[in-house]
Amino acid sequence: MAPHWIYEPKDTAIMLGNPIVVHCETSGFPEPKITWLRGQGKLSKDFQSIIVKNNSLVVNFATSTDEGYYMCQANNNIGTGIKKIIHVNLNEPARFDLPLKKILSKRNEPVVLSCLAIGDDPINIVWSHNNAKIDLNNYRLSISE
Repeated sequence: MAPHWIYEPKDTAIMLGNPIVVHCETSGFPEPKITWLRGQGKLSKDFQSIIVKNNSLVVNFATSTDEGYYMCQANNNIGTGIKKIIHVNLNEPARFDLPLKKILSKRNEPVVLSCLAIGDDPINIVWSHNNAKIDLNNYRLSISE
């Protein structure tokens, strides 16, 4: 009997740093051999074989290099076999790369504060002072991007 899907892999989106687990399960007789392949580069579909355990794609700590195309294929030399290409997308939450920074200035001198957040768009930055949103109607303060 030719291979058929018991659990067909699907596209998935994972938060950066979380584990990736994508199952691929088939049935047939003789028992189909499952292999996983990975596209070379985030957009590439030039696939190369990768080693997995228990027929599932597992990455314990997802990094940006894990994003891309993967293929699960099953073959038992009966018929042409089956395969499924999926895309793993990595989502990066907004965060600051630089720690808290103390800025000193002289009284009545202008001060420029910078805020650089990294992560997936859209990122919305809100400035506050003493836990209150900054009033942009105040002539002493301005915000620019």
